Amino acid sequence: MIFHFSDDYFERNSDWDWFRKTGTHLNSNILDIGCGTGKLLRHMDNQGFTKLSGLDPYIEEDIVFGIRNKHIIYKKFPEQHNGDFDLVMLHHSFEHMQDPIFILKQINRLLKINHFALLRVPLCDSYAWEKYGVNWVQLDAPRHLFLHTIKSIQILSNLTGFEISDIVYDSTSFQFIGSEMYLRNISLEHSKKIQINKIFSEKVIDTFKRDAEKLNLKNEGDQACFYLKKIKSINI
Repeated sequence: MIFHFSDDYFERNSDWDWFRKTGTHLNSNILDIGCGTGKLLRHMDNQGFTKLSGLDPYIEEDIVFGIRNKHIIYKKFPEQHNGDFDLVMLHHSFEHMQDPIFILKQINRLLKINHFALLRVPLCDSYAWEKYGVNWVQLDAPRHLFLHTIKSIQILSNLTGFEISDIVYDSTSFQFIGSEMYLRNISLEHSKKIQINKIFSEKVIDTFKRDAEKLNLKNEGDQACFYLKKIKSINI
């Protein structure tokens, strides 16, 4: 069994709970910030979403894609972009950004009033952080510039015109598999080339999955999805 960490983030959300909770539909104007080459956006295009765009300043050039409709991923920072969006998403990109308050202010500018920003981040007020400390896989230094907690997201939201309407814990077995690998001095890059079941038995992997689900139910998982509702516009 080969374990691909990057895929696991999105497999849990195949039922599109994100969009139902935010009132988003197939014709909503959706922006994904920090989307890379647009794996999720391409999947959404396949599902019939008609107005998709992305921002990522680290791609080589603008990317145009789409089966029925033309979508663009722009080589831009948020402050370089304009629009009036129904939903703005940041899937595990926010923790990589240098100025969280500035970024949320830009999202506020880009988002329609009473609409949502979907913010998915690792959380250090979690069981995995307490258990693994410096070996917690989502510490991910130096790429993760900020490690957030429920309180830090609440503070940032209050400062930037948002309120938290819901928090859904969506951690996976990654918190255990990756951290246990670090304890064994195995890097994630190296793990892409090896079979995980040579390190962990199927029984242990199944236990990791069940433990992740239990932690999510107890609000102790190591990552969560924050539904931030724009309640007012702010000056930048």
